[in-house]
Amino acid sequence: MKTPTIEFRNSWIYNAQWKRPKRLQLPPSKKDWQTRERKLRQLWAKHGRAILRTMATVTGLPWREERIIVYLTWGVRPFSDPVTISLRADVFSVFETLTHELIHRICSEEKNHAAIRRRWKNFIGKYPKEIPVAINHVPIHAVHEVLWRKLFPKRVGTIKSSLRLTPYVRSWKIVDEIGADTVVKQVFKK
Repeated sequence: MKTPTIEFRNSWIYNAQWKRPKRLQLPPSKKDWQTRERKLRQLWAKHGRAILRTMATVTGLPWREERIIVYLTWGVRPFSDPVTISLRADVFSVFETLTHELIHRICSEEKNHAAIRRRWKNFIGKYPKEIPVAINHVPIHAVHEVLWRKLFPKRVGTIKSSLRLTPYVRSWKIVDEIGADTVVKQVFKK
């Protein structure tokens, strides 16, 4: 099974473009940054390949990219294209966030998205009263839970409790109500 190489990148040009809340405008100290980056790289070196392979197995979607650049920054909201991660949180939380963004990434690859689009739309169509951000994250969170149960079973609770934004909290509640395995089966399995 082909898995992409993850390349962590620090780009002062990329970092300089971000407007951050006033309290987050100053970057962490150079020593703190280097420590966090080193720990993230070590965690990824140890577990990254297993995460990417398990993610492909759980979703039934192949990785089509050979390399994914992960931009490391601070004080910005993480997202999946380009993968952008803030090093402000504790390192395992950053690691969990990276995994979350990579789940978005595998689902949004053009051919993969085309393969699941109908089932995804059918799934979210069952919940017309839900906030779009919440219901659209249910499949992502379900994959994350199944993935974590396989690889880090003692950490499943942390991925659910670390999010504070209301739509994400609601999304996890829906995953718990339906069951992560059921969501994965409905959205990703033919």
